[in-house]
Amino acid sequence: MNKKEYMEKRLESQKKYFSKSSRENKNKYTFFSITKLSISLSITILSLIFGEHSIESIIISILASVITFIDGILLLKKYHENWINYRVTNEKLKKEECYYYTNSEKYFGLKEESKFNLFVQCIENIIQNSNQVWKNNNSKHTEK
Repeated sequence: MNKKEYMEKRLESQKKYFSKSSRENKNKYTFFSITKLSISLSITILSLIFGEHSIESIIISILASVITFIDGILLLKKYHENWINYRVTNEKLKKEECYYYTNSEKYFGLKEESKFNLFVQCIENIIQNSNQVWKNNNSKHTEK
């Protein structure tokens, strides 16, 4: 794979993936967090309004169950952790690309072939580290 192919196929696709994944996990985390908060507030308000009436108690129990379910989804799917990991990874990829194109940091003074080899190693390390973080985050709930 030559330099142009690597930049277009590997680096750009990884940046798009991490950016998209970050955005999706942020949106899901935000949606479920707001839903959870809204239901929590509803439980408090309903219990104040209705007291110990049977139909109202059922509604309150259902809402409490929904909160428990949403908490379970957030815990299981790790939307918050994944969002942060994807966002950090995407920023690292962009930063490394900036260093590469501006001949900054570790790329300063290197010949083009050496510079590109170092760049590929750095990008692949960033991706590998992100994959390891994802694996660590998403395997914790199965070990317990």
